[in-house]
Amino acid sequence: MTSHASPLVRRNTGDATNYTPGLGSCGQTNTEADMVVAVHTPQCGKQISATYQGKTIKVKVVDTCPACAEGDLDLSPAAFGQWADASAYGPGRLHGVQWNYV
Repeated sequence: MTSHASPLVRRNTGDATNYTPGLGSCGQTNTEADMVVAVHTPQCGKQISATYQGKTIKVKVVDTCPACAEGDLDLSPAAFGQWADASAYGPGRLHGVQWNYV
């Protein structure tokens, strides 16, 4: 009998904040309307699946966020707005976001 184990997926948990994208450290220019993210360490072009309070979004890594803690996500307004109204929360910070690279 053979068993087929599924690959382990590393789940990260951290805070989500929002920022205004522009020319990112990955060399790509993005706008507030793009579903993009900046992370602590360079991961240019990788896709992330992130979940907060049962709602999942997908974003592309286009920038780094040296001020972010490892595990935190700095989202464009379009991405952050899928979970919360950034204008209602000022700079906006959501705790307990779970995410992984896909």
